Amino acid sequence: MTTGDLTAHRPNRGQTEDMTDRLANAVFVRDLRHALQHLYDASELRKSPLLAPLGVARRDDPAVALRRLLLQAIAALKPAPDVPAQSATWRTYQVLSLRYAEQYSQREVGVDLSLSIRQVRREDSRAVRALADYLWLTHNLQSHPPAPPLPAAADAVEVEDADGGTPSREREMEWLCRSLPSETVEVDGLMQGVLHTVSPLAQESAVRVQCAVPAGLPRLTVQQAAIRQALLNTAVAAIHCAPGGCVSLQASSGRGFVTINVRPSPHLGGPLSLSTQDRERLDMAAQLVRLAGGDFACSEGASSTFAVELKLPAAEQVAVLVIDDNADTLELMQRYLAGTRYRFLPTSEPGQVLAAPDAPVPDIIVLDVMLPGIDGWEMVERLREHPRTRNVPIIVCSILPQEELALALGAAAFLHKPVTRRSLLAALDHLLAPPETGCG
Repeated sequence: MTTGDLTAHRPNRGQTEDMTDRLANAVFVRDLRHALQHLYDASELRKSPLLAPLGVARRDDPAVALRRLLLQAIAALKPAPDVPAQSATWRTYQVLSLRYAEQYSQREVGVDLSLSIRQVRREDSRAVRALADYLWLTHNLQSHPPAPPLPAAADAVEVEDADGGTPSREREMEWLCRSLPSETVEVDGLMQGVLHTVSPLAQESAVRVQCAVPAGLPRLTVQQAAIRQALLNTAVAAIHCAPGGCVSLQASSGRGFVTINVRPSPHLGGPLSLSTQDRERLDMAAQLVRLAGGDFACSEGASSTFAVELKLPAAEQVAVLVIDDNADTLELMQRYLAGTRYRFLPTSEPGQVLAAPDAPVPDIIVLDVMLPGIDGWEMVERLREHPRTRNVPIIVCSILPQEELALALGAAAFLHKPVTRRSLLAALDHLLAPPETGCG
């Protein structure tokens, strides 16, 4: 069935709202949920009980056909532009798209949609049932014989990302950062705005505030409001620690990041101790920066002086070469990196990576071990020895428990397959950020 076929059968808003448990039977919903959870696992999809009723069992590759059909069905449930953004139909589409097409975790869906984990689970259950009812109608499955009864727990939404009792302030800050739009921001304009805001406080404390922003810095891609508040909190704490002295803000650029250093220099009389309130300001600044995709490092010296380094994502993207002969894995990696600062460069031909002398050098390489024609471990050694790639960090991905071997051969990180979106992005971010240090 083509996208056009699905769109032609799209139920109107009233039909969607009337779709309840009376349509698709419970076993069909269970099997659909399992297929969605393994949407990029071809071996699981080839065993799916949905292949026959959905008419893809005889395709050349039924797993690819089933995946395509389910993705098209999710796309067909996208509401018309005139449907209110806060409607239940939009929520259904958003949950299905993020949770299964994009493979977000439940917690990531909650952050994006400003929902608690409990709410995400309820919305997930409703969304899967709505998709099941849609497929049930469009494929005329009412005529199929009744399915056996479903065990009580088999249709439950999987439990993951359990709420670990995150303090309400942290949860609110997380939702705030994720709900704010990412913007392209000039570093100089951002820092000058912060200086203007804190200038009255600096004058009261007889503190000179100096700002150094070199020409040619790349723009930032950040939630501007969150980063501005983080810089304000840091600048205020620095002013309090430098009475009669100076506070310097210096910006510089690195691979994929712009770094802003904030350092108070007190007068000869010595600094005041970091107050509890200023420590809280720095703690909140660190949370805002990290939730907004940057890194915050604070080192405290003698007499409670401190230095802060903020690393913020630059607008230009970081090139990530993914070497894997599995088309499903490449498709999944592409979805994981979509909408991030990482530019996806796929290849299923490991032998071609070093064969083209004029090919652009990636910033990071993600490498599978089970490769055709060449052993993945040999590939790591070749990349480490070649002058074009010897300094490019490598992330080895494998189902084999060989992290120690990967690191010994020169890999910068190791990920166990199946790789989640969160673990991949965390590994990439870690390679571009320094180790975290804390204040206090």
